[in-house]
Amino acid sequence: MGEAFRYWQWVRIDSAGNRRIESIPVARSFFEHQFPDSADLTDAAIQRQLFRILHESKNHHDLAELCLRGFISYQTDWICRDLVNQFGQKAGFTWIDLYVHVFDDIRSTHRQKNSEYRSVADKILETFDPDQGQLSTWTNRLVKAELGAILLSEWGIYLSSDWALLNGMKPESWQRICDRTLRLPTWRTTQMVQILTAYHRIYRRDRLQKQGNQSRRKCTPPNSEQLAEMQQVLTTQGVHFDSTRQLLEELEAIAQLIRQLRCPAQTSIDTPEGQSWVDHPKNTALVGQSPIDVAEESETAQAQAQWLTQYRHDLLICLEQSFANVVSQQLEQVKQTKPTKVEVFLPALFLFHCECFAMGKIAKLLNLGTQSTVSRLLKLDQLRTNLRHTLLLKLRDRIRSLAPIYLDRSQLETFDQQIDAILSEQIDPIICEAEIEASTPNRACNSLFFRSLCRHLATRSISL
Repeated sequence: MGEAFRYWQWVRIDSAGNRRIESIPVARSFFEHQFPDSADLTDAAIQRQLFRILHESKNHHDLAELCLRGFISYQTDWICRDLVNQFGQKAGFTWIDLYVHVFDDIRSTHRQKNSEYRSVADKILETFDPDQGQLSTWTNRLVKAELGAILLSEWGIYLSSDWALLNGMKPESWQRICDRTLRLPTWRTTQMVQILTAYHRIYRRDRLQKQGNQSRRKCTPPNSEQLAEMQQVLTTQGVHFDSTRQLLEELEAIAQLIRQLRCPAQTSIDTPEGQSWVDHPKNTALVGQSPIDVAEESETAQAQAQWLTQYRHDLLICLEQSFANVVSQQLEQVKQTKPTKVEVFLPALFLFHCECFAMGKIAKLLNLGTQSTVSRLLKLDQLRTNLRHTLLLKLRDRIRSLAPIYLDRSQLETFDQQIDAILSEQIDPIICEAEIEASTPNRACNSLFFRSLCRHLATRSISL
């Protein structure tokens, strides 16, 4: 183990925002005393010993912690730089943009023991089990989890692997997304659903058998045996691939579609300072026949800008009004059909959408038994369907009252005939993104749907 310096040096950022290496003499002296033959030891062996000292020795607790934090700082530094190498140039961020989020406790060797704030390094040290894995792997997982929401919201980078995306997408949900949002030919939708179903049947089976139902380990690529079995299953269903490589490429293509739909940059309607989803060239307000397109010849650029500003405003208002209606309706339904669960419905809704808790965890916190009980209580498919219908009606009324300001009589006639199809083009991606986010492990809870629902829930009295 030729990099012992990682245990007595800390990577940090100084007050000017520059990267610095801070050597800690007391940590070095302690480390060299504990591990005189460190060159012959693995990191795992060293870390097990340091954690044993951390938990069992009052005299050397702080020194062992210093050494472990030094290692974590170097690993965190490597993770940030690796992300910059992969995505930084294209997305437009540098290592310092990431450092400020994960180097929050490495500023000095004097730490506040009673502070309620838990830094990333605190979380790593508190949750890592040296008997279950490598500290480098655990650091990688928690640092990327911390940076995931930042990368997603700021630069549209979604870190989950293709295999995690496919693993988290229900075939029935993908069917609805293909029908409502992608609007693919029926044969193509059926084919992709069959491929995803085969992937779940074989990949999930092996994953659960190998790692257990509670596994949170990284989804690895399917191996050649799994791909061959998927290919065989699909052949019996009339879906033929010339090779497992061709099947692998098809799985990657489906994952890429999920990733593109998952990116929240398409729904940043409430950030007028940047390019909004409405402004995106693929999502113009009326596809082929937008209010802007219809009015382009007769309206000025200023009028078009006013239209978009008003439209964004109306959409957000209608979205929150729709949530008020739909949540109240669903709460009333719970009162009638599950009166014993009325008190936990809103807390469960809040924990899932606003705290990003998994349903299994919600079940334990609210004494609801199992994950399936929470799923039946929340009825997320029904919530999204009702929200879509209510939002369409409210937004249609708003837009109809707005249109005469920008369109003449003949244009209004055409617009009125097409308004439902037009608004569906706007609303369906919002619902689609929410459906994908709800089924994604370690989700960021950053979609427009989630954020709007949480703003509404903040107005209600919810006891946790």
